[in-house]
Amino acid sequence: MNLNANAHHDIPDELDLENPITITGKVIGVEWKNPHAILLINANTDSAGIKKLWTVLADTPSALLRRGLKRESFSAMSGVSLVIYSSQGNSCINCSGIGLNITDSFARTHLLSYQLQASLTELKFGK
Repeated sequence: MNLNANAHHDIPDELDLENPITITGKVIGVEWKNPHAILLINANTDSAGIKKLWTVLADTPSALLRRGLKRESFSAMSGVSLVIYSSQGNSCINCSGIGLNITDSFARTHLLSYQLQASLTELKFGK
């Protein structure tokens, strides 16, 4: 998946909406720029404790700010859990996806992608 693509994604065609991925780990970097904020997550991916770096796309910085999330909000997060959607057939060679939400260590869940949430609602309930 090209994470530097145009901001107006055709989410149903680009992502495997039938198979959400949950990752846990630590936010190790944040790119706070338009058209999308990008989170770098050092995630535990298996029972052996092998970590993989995930690149997770979120909404624009201004959209995240309206929800009360600042760049510094992510920098302070460790022990996070994210629900993400990846491109169909992503084997996690270049682990990347669009984040639906992130849950911090205080069990607060924050929406990362309004467009993805809307696409999932349309898929579940129809247009």
